[in-house]
Amino acid sequence: ADGMTNHQIAGERFISPLTVDSHRKSLLTKFNVNNTASLVRMAVEHGLLWDQVENLGRGINFKHII
Repeated sequence: ADGMTNHQIAGERFISPLTVDSHRKSLLTKFNVNNTASLVRMAVEHGLLWDQVENLGRGINFKHII
């Protein structure tokens, strides 16, 4: 959600970039979505990214952005 690459996430979490990609692919499968944008949209819709959404501002219809 912060626009980080797999390498950046891996460095921050002290894991392999391949592990980051594996987790992302697993989430895509579990939530039955085809791409990362759809995965982020589902996370927002289910309130899993509320802190990030709140920081973007109020009165924005996020369904048209994501």
